[in-house]
Order: sequence, then structure tokens, then C-alpha cells
Amino acid sequence: SDLVKTLITSGADGTGAILPSGLQPAGEGAICNGTSVNVYVYPPSGGKFNNATANAPVCLGANKGLRFTCIDGTNFMATIG
Repeated sequence: SDLVKTLITSGADGTGAILPSGLQPAGEGAICNGTSVNVYVYPPSGGKFNNATANAPVCLGANKGLRFTCIDGTNFMATIG
């Protein structure tokens, strides 16, 4: 399975990152926002977080982390903490 680990250390409010395409089912990872602003994390093109709208981002607050698991290549289960 895939393992993605990313630490965002700089960026303007509202900027973001996109998960890589090609993640396999059961692949998982974590993204940490080490900035003082909100950033957005997007699924790969056509993907969804927690069965929300396709291509909709998750807002990751300052100094928060996002853990995700790939369900089927485009759909992801995600939690913020």
C-alpha cells in the first residue's frame, strides 16, 4: 500500500496541495499544516473526501493534521485533528 507524508511549511491563506493520483486502495497518509494560515487539501482529479462533492477540498487549519485512507483510487476517508 502507498504511504504519503507531507508537511506544509509555507503558503498564503487559501493555497493548497493535491493528493497524488494513482494511490492504491488501502493506501494511507498524513498531511500536516505547519503554517499559521488555513490551507486546502484536494483529492486527485475526480476524487472525493468522505463522499462529498468531487474535487472539493478539505480545509486544514493552522497547525492541524489530516489523515486519509484511499478507498478505491479516487475516494478517500479523511479525518482532521
